[in-house]
Amino acid sequence: MKFPATTNADSIAWDFGDGSISSDIHPVHDFPAADLYPIVLQAWNTFGTAKWLETVDLSDLSSTGNPDQQALVLVFPNPGSGKFHVVSTNKNLSTGFRWKLINTAGREVGYGTGVWPSTVIDAENQPEGAYFLQITDEQGVRIIKIRMQ
Repeated sequence: MKFPATTNADSIAWDFGDGSISSDIHPVHDFPAADLYPIVLQAWNTFGTAKWLETVDLSDLSSTGNPDQQALVLVFPNPGSGKFHVVSTNKNLSTGFRWKLINTAGREVGYGTGVWPSTVIDAENQPEGAYFLQITDEQGVRIIKIRMQ
């Protein structure tokens, strides 16, 4: 998301469009589901009030495939500092997978390929915050929320 600098604000308020609010200058927010969220930032100082709106579209981050046939996928450490291990419990998966790292604004910030049963994803160049790791393989698409610290 691109919001204006709020360094001259005496106070600010974020509304994340899912019932959650924050007064932090640089908030980190976990959205509860893949959906469309209208994000509102309001700032106040002695000169008045300013309000900005940007919509974040996370609706295309839903999982597909048959959940009864999908292998459990573990990502650790989570939270982590940028190197994440992706491990499948299904040792019979014959193909690799594609992955995308998506920030909370819905923008792809990293991508690559991996092989089962285990791969390390390097995301050390990303800032702290919440992300979605989208994994696509022969069983479908999985979305796993991860946190960079």
